[in-house]
Amino acid sequence: MREERIRIRTQDVELEGLWTPGSLERGVVVAHPHPLYGGSMDNNVVAALASGFQSAGLSTLLFNFRGVGSSTGSYDYGKGERRDLEAACRFLSARGVGRKVLCGYSFGAWIAAASLEDIQPEGLVLVSPPLSVWDFLEVANTDVPVWVIGGDRDSFCPLPKLESLLQGISSLQGSRVFTGADHFYAGCELELQDVVEKWFR
Repeated sequence: MREERIRIRTQDVELEGLWTPGSLERGVVVAHPHPLYGGSMDNNVVAALASGFQSAGLSTLLFNFRGVGSSTGSYDYGKGERRDLEAACRFLSARGVGRKVLCGYSFGAWIAAASLEDIQPEGLVLVSPPLSVWDFLEVANTDVPVWVIGGDRDSFCPLPKLESLLQGISSLQGSRVFTGADHFYAGCELELQDVVEKWFR
């Protein structure tokens, strides 16, 4: 599949993105970890997730939140980042993608969950939602199909909180807890790719 470096223009910022076309029936936007702590669309977990979705046939869009890489603007404590994610979804629509999936890793998971009502995606994939920092009440109350990935050694997504979250999601479609994995999934990239591919193929 051919990757295309793209720019997503909004009212206040211009975002750097990486578009890989696949099926126009379904596409996914993958949101990266926290901008102030080195998070970007080039993250190893983001890349692994994108590869899994691509192997399952979905079109994929990675993008850098405002202030990251060559995206203009600056960190906006979640408010502007939600607008960034909405702009990324509009890009999918402009490229002819029908059904949309949101996927977020860490900070990106929080932004994706907080954007559920506004974007109304077909599905939501949360990877290591930072439950030690933010609650994810929107997920417990949604009818949107949800998939969740975590690690049993993740201090930002503690296993007891993760298990409680999973029990409270009535629309949960699948979950996977990686044994021995912390928040960064070093060495687990191929397994991440495989899990996502199997869920969405």
